[in-house]
Amino acid sequence: MPSRSAGTLRVALTAIWIGIGLSVGLMIVAMTGVIPAVAGALTQELVDLATILYALRALGGPPSGLTSARPSRQERSNETTPRADL
Repeated sequence: MPSRSAGTLRVALTAIWIGIGLSVGLMIVAMTGVIPAVAGALTQELVDLATILYALRALGGPPSGLTSARPSRQERSNETTPRADL
């Protein structure tokens, strides 16, 4: 299982490449004159927003179905701890 930092790096790099790919695609479309400059600028802002939202996935835990290396609070509270009798 990859470490948390490796997962964060993977999400960040994916977000970067998604942003670059969409930006280049939009520049090619805008270069042909199909869309006006204002529409292109607004669309670029939407690309930036989508890329940022995708990158924020790194703040969440591991994908569903995977467990964290650290036990949950409930798992820790269920553990029995030896107590000294006084």
